[in-house]
Amino acid sequence: MGVIASVELVEPLAAEREAQHRTFELYKAAALTDERADHAIMNLYRQNVIGVQRIPDILGQWENPAFDWGERTAWRLFIATTHVLAGRVAENPVITRQLHQVIDGRVPAPQLATKRPHSGGRSFL
Repeated sequence: MGVIASVELVEPLAAEREAQHRTFELYKAAALTDERADHAIMNLYRQNVIGVQRIPDILGQWENPAFDWGERTAWRLFIATTHVLAGRVAENPVITRQLHQVIDGRVPAPQLATKRPHSGGRSFL
């Protein structure tokens, strides 16, 4: 593989990582009430991202996280979910995309529209 081929592979990855960083910054800035978090967790269940047995696990991580994930924001819910799902999210791009869609629904639309371009498979968990 030549230098040009390497650059062609690395540049899109750098752009995807930058888009992911912006997404996570938006998640960190989007405060969530317990009611909105509950609704998001139920949407994860309805969309088959999680099974019914994972609802109390994610809710537990939301309310009493294993680590300091900061204030009650979309970021905290995202991390609580990935913590509970461990390898399942990273192994399944469909679940990753669905998880982002649910969490994106908790972030105010104007922030997403003006600060982050849409990126199809943008997760590097």
